[in-house]
Amino acid sequence: MDSQQKHRFSLCMLQYFGPDGRAAIRAVKAMSMTQKRDLFHLASTAADCSSRQAVDYFHNTWSRQFFQSPEPFRNEVRELWQAFSADPEQRYGEVYEIMQERHGGIFHRQALRQLVLREYGRPPKFTQTDLDALCCLLAIDRDPTDCI
Repeated sequence: MDSQQKHRFSLCMLQYFGPDGRAAIRAVKAMSMTQKRDLFHLASTAADCSSRQAVDYFHNTWSRQFFQSPEPFRNEVRELWQAFSADPEQRYGEVYEIMQERHGGIFHRQALRQLVLREYGRPPKFTQTDLDALCCLLAIDRDPTDCI
């Protein structure tokens, strides 16, 4: 979709649902298949694109603007992966659910899924605070009173 088509699609969604984008996403989730088909036909007509393009744009691009990116939480995802010892498929669901619950559903579902899958098996990176705490624990190159 070009920028004009995207703009017309957004205007159509705004007219149909109002200004609350998250409410629009929840409403689409609750719709029957027939209602969704009608909605995306209407949006595709307004945007002058195919219904498939309208559906893809809605799910992969337009809806993401109403959520926070999970990328800054990459290390937390890695730590959760390491905290569980069950099989990866079970852990994937647990890591995903914990991240959504901890952060109050601020992430786009698909963006979080992609991050969780991408981070599988990668060790967490230590922050400077983590390294300082480890050095204090081991008393390496530090006066023990610095750690108190």
